[in-house]
Amino acid sequence: MAGKGHVHSIYVEIDSSISIYSQVEEGSIGWLLIPNSFFNLSNCLIHYSHPADLSAKYPPGGVAIETQNAMDGENHNVEFALYGFSPGTYRRRLRVTSGGKVMQDYIVLLKINPAKISKSFDVCLSGSRAVKKVEIANPYPTEKTFRIHGSNQPGLGIRQPAITLPPVSAGKIEVELSGAIGKFLVFINGNPNEKKNF
Repeated sequence: MAGKGHVHSIYVEIDSSISIYSQVEEGSIGWLLIPNSFFNLSNCLIHYSHPADLSAKYPPGGVAIETQNAMDGENHNVEFALYGFSPGTYRRRLRVTSGGKVMQDYIVLLKINPAKISKSFDVCLSGSRAVKKVEIANPYPTEKTFRIHGSNQPGLGIRQPAITLPPVSAGKIEVELSGAIGKFLVFINGNPNEKKNF
């Protein structure tokens, strides 16, 4: 007796992702812009696959898209501040949802260029802690505030997160070294919050 035939069905759903290219320098902040075409939807959230790339603390539930002034006819974009954590080329995923439904997927092609090193120092510590004074110059004709932070490595500490210098002058910051062996980077940004579009 012939066996009964079985019919199986498979449901396949294919979503298209939009590619976005972003480039940022190591130790600095670059702004990722995506068009906000979802202003007429309520409860829109953006989910980013690698929150460590962002300069601010990222809420686990996603970031709400602000809809204020969306009806004013202005050209609105959603902005993310990406931090250049380590040189290389990376793929990231960004998703927009509304009411639990996926509205759009983005593939972020992130390129982080190595920092340009203007000064280098060889320090011999013999395993003991030390403080190194580093001179910073302000070549601009106006007063300038420089933000300072170090590479994400144990053994390096920055005592001053910022320094303000008069026009065409110089000052010194203190870098604390634990005595650990390695290469450490100190990033000095003249205006780290300046929005640069890619």
